[in-house]
Amino acid sequence: MSEHYHQGYGRRLAKRLADAALHPFAVILGWRFPAYFHLRDKVRMMTVGIEPDLQRFVGAAMIPGETVLDVGANVGFLSRLFCRCVGPSGHVLAFEPEPDNLQALRYNLKRYPQAIVHDSALSDHNGSATLYLNRVSGTGNSLVPHELGTRQIRVTCQTMDAFLGQHPEVRPDWVKIDVEGGEFNVLRGMRNMVRLFPDVKLIIELCPENLGGDKAAGLLVSDLQGMGFSMQLIRPDGSTAPFQGVSAHRDALIRQGYVNLFSVRRSLNP
Repeated sequence: MSEHYHQGYGRRLAKRLADAALHPFAVILGWRFPAYFHLRDKVRMMTVGIEPDLQRFVGAAMIPGETVLDVGANVGFLSRLFCRCVGPSGHVLAFEPEPDNLQALRYNLKRYPQAIVHDSALSDHNGSATLYLNRVSGTGNSLVPHELGTRQIRVTCQTMDAFLGQHPEVRPDWVKIDVEGGEFNVLRGMRNMVRLFPDVKLIIELCPENLGGDKAAGLLVSDLQGMGFSMQLIRPDGSTAPFQGVSAHRDALIRQGYVNLFSVRRSLNP
C-alpha cells in the first residue's frame, strides 16, 4: 500500500487512541461531544474552557437566582457556566437546534437541574428554517448560508417573543446571543421582550466575518442602539470599556475574529 495510505491510517489510529484516553475524563466531568468535534476542541473545553473574556465577566456579573437565555448553546460550555453562576435558585434556558449538538447538550446539562434545553433555533419567524452545518469544527452551524456549510437540515424556528408568550413564567435577566451571523434575526424577533423586560442584559457576539463584513457589523450595532441599548466591550480580563465602533476595535477583531459586547438599556447606565 502507498505511503500516503499508511500516513492517513496512522493519523486516524492516533486520533482514536487519543479519544479513548480522553473518554474516562469526559465521563468524570460529565461531558459528551459530537463525533465531528476536533480533539483539541474537546481538550480545550474540558480544561481551560472557551472564551475566557466571557468566563471572567460572567463570573463577576451574574448572581444567584437570575434567569439566563442561552441562544446558540452548542454543547453547553457556557450554559454550564451560567448554571454555576445563577445557582440552584436560578434558571438557564439553552436553545440549540442541531441534533448532534442537542444530544450532547442534554447530556452535558444533566447535572444541572436549573437548566432546561429547548430544541429550536431563535430567529425572526415561527415555523422552520434551513440550518447550514459546519463539519470542519465543533462550532459554526448557522441559519445564514456560509462557505463551510456543506450540509443542510431543516430545524424548528421561533421568535423569542413567541417563546416568551408561550412561557409567561420565564422572566429573563440575561440573554446571550451567539448564532454565527444570525444575530440580526434574533434581535428582530425579541423587540416585544425588550419592551416587557427593559432591564434585561445582553451578551452578544460581534463577528464581522459571520455578519457579512464591517458594514454589516456596524448595522448590528445600530440595531442595538435603536432598541435603546448602549454597548460595552468585554475585555480579555473580563472588565468592560465603552464600545467605540468596529473600526476603533480593529486590533481585537483581527486578533480573535470577534468581540463580545455587554449591552444594557441606556436608562440603566450609571
